[in-house]
Amino acid sequence: MKSVLFIFIISVIFFTGCDKEDEVVNPSGPTNVTEYEGSSDQGKNCSIKIGDISGKRYILKYSVSFTYPVLGGTATETTSSENSAGIAELQNNSFTINVNSNSPKGTITGQRSNDTVTGNFNFQVIRISNDTITVAGTFNLAKKQ
Repeated sequence: MKSVLFIFIISVIFFTGCDKEDEVVNPSGPTNVTEYEGSSDQGKNCSIKIGDISGKRYILKYSVSFTYPVLGGTATETTSSENSAGIAELQNNSFTINVNSNSPKGTITGQRSNDTVTGNFNFQVIRISNDTITVAGTFNLAKKQ
């Protein structure tokens, strides 16, 4: 019984003597996030999300839909990616995104100006017939309200 009482007293002294350290809360994730939506010259949906990370502007997300001919018809494909750590940095309000998936591979380039983002895409697409074609186009996006 004495040992239980001794353990209890030591536990009370030990746990009341410990101060909880102040938690340091760091803001996580990008700030000043702005989304832009619109379409390509093919009339397909496109979007880009831009935000600040450590004082620099980055593309955080993109989505580009496009069409191409296949087997006597037309196929629609969307390439997209999202990364809160940033996909590509904006430099002088311009950006280049390297798309390195199996298909499509290529680039998305653009320019941000006030409430719009305009740009181009150029992809190498492997069709179902196992040949590769180039699909290129432009997009015009407006700031999402």
